[in-house]
Amino acid sequence: MVSWGLVTTVKAPEEQVLAFLAHHLSLGAARIWVYFDNPDDPAFDRVAALPRVTATRCTDVYWVLRGGRHSRHQNRQARNARDAQKACKLDWLGHIDVDEFLHAPRPIADTLATVPAEVPNILMEPFEAMHDPALPDDIFTARQFRGPLHRQHRDLQPAIFGPSAAVIPKGTLGHGIGKAFAAHR
Repeated sequence: MVSWGLVTTVKAPEEQVLAFLAHHLSLGAARIWVYFDNPDDPAFDRVAALPRVTATRCTDVYWVLRGGRHSRHQNRQARNARDAQKACKLDWLGHIDVDEFLHAPRPIADTLATVPAEVPNILMEPFEAMHDPALPDDIFTARQFRGPLHRQHRDLQPAIFGPSAAVIPKGTLGHGIGKAFAAHR
């Protein structure tokens, strides 16, 4: 069976981090690497005690050993992902944010098993939670999601997004391209 895991850099409330971990472990992640951007995060001890989870505090010493702490969080995320890649003994490693949740119509391992050996990585298409004014404003109460508009549907953008169309060029506010799973076979 194909093994897979995830890496994420977190700076979020404990309940969101735990929900992320519970969800992805229940989907079959063999290991999840969690990097705490705030090294004093109170959730660290609880997360570090979980099976199949490797938790790392991104302390000053951690960053000195890796050439310094980048000011942009995207650079820190990428550096942490490289760190996890070095430790990864799984077939596949995905890199997603703590507010992103995988959803698949069949087991993720089964999907990854169909990827030809010469393919080094695949992209997961993102779907963003949409704000609902009738619900509390967090990622766990969303009832509707939107995905990127593909080229063949771009002409619908003004009708769908109205005056906001110019600031949502691909139909999503975040990563319209997708998030990667890299092969480690």
